[in-house]
Amino acid sequence: MKYSDKWLVNKKIFINKQISPKNRFQSILVKRSAAFLVDYIVIHIFSFGIFLSFNNFISPFATNLPFKVQQNIFQQIGIAYKVNFPIIFISYFTISLFCGDGKTIGKLLTGIKVSSTTQKDINLFTSFKRAIVYYFCVSTGFILLALPFITKEKKGIPDWISSTFVKEDGQNQEIKNKISLNNAHQGKQLKLFSNDNAEQFNLKKSA
Repeated sequence: MKYSDKWLVNKKIFINKQISPKNRFQSILVKRSAAFLVDYIVIHIFSFGIFLSFNNFISPFATNLPFKVQQNIFQQIGIAYKVNFPIIFISYFTISLFCGDGKTIGKLLTGIKVSSTTQKDINLFTSFKRAIVYYFCVSTGFILLALPFITKEKKGIPDWISSTFVKEDGQNQEIKNKISLNNAHQGKQLKLFSNDNAEQFNLKKSA
């Protein structure tokens, strides 16, 4: 077998090991957790920013009001913040998944995306449905978000109900494969170079 043929065979074996189903699932689960953490922080920043903006807008008008009235106003603002959070949460995921081709800010940073099992692209209704169920899982104390780590298919309730799944972003995976191929090729070249040097050394020694 020629060196080029051997390298092609070894290249396929190397890539298959790198992207085996077990390694791929583990990688995606870790990235899903990191993506959620990023998105959750972003949502809280949005919510708190709106709360501060509204609070700063109301404060100058409330300073001249009686204390009880002021207290009642700020209590209502606190209630509004609690109501505002789920609205921003659901809107964030719905708009991000629909307009971002299945990617939120967190998923974009971690190189993963949400895809549909029934259609080519995620539509607005699918994005909204996934966001609603996602918020339900969060409101239960994050317990249901751990399901992908224990289920056989590595899926959670939002995945099943919205008929979606999380995968590596195609562009990101293609770049990884190219890097892996280059590393494998360079390794083979170095090995061949070392073997050639050893043969030349043995020839000189025998001469």
